[in-house]
Amino acid sequence: MNLCFSTERMVSWVATAYLVELQYGAAPVDANASVKSPATKINWTSDLASRALEVNRREVMHHYHVDVTTELDEHETLTITAVSGTDAEDQAMELVAKGLVGLQGRKCTSMEVFDAE
Repeated sequence: MNLCFSTERMVSWVATAYLVELQYGAAPVDANASVKSPATKINWTSDLASRALEVNRREVMHHYHVDVTTELDEHETLTITAVSGTDAEDQAMELVAKGLVGLQGRKCTSMEVFDAE
């Protein structure tokens, strides 16, 4: 069951990345490619927010901007849909650790979460 959920999430991520790249004129990506659009143009979604959406609990979902600084002093602002600020932080750390936001660093040394609404 976990494998199925992970596969669905990857398909969703690839579809989102593809739509963003189409909108900004970049070439389409596949599951093994990195995102070429700026990370700030993607609205990332946490696992908890995805589960809330699946059970029609939209009222618990919120939009956040997370300012991230890595160990290499790189800075990026991510837009994340999550159920709480802590959930948004966790999602940002995961995205940076997996290298999905185009930063060289893989460890967050500083994060600030702002309500985007």
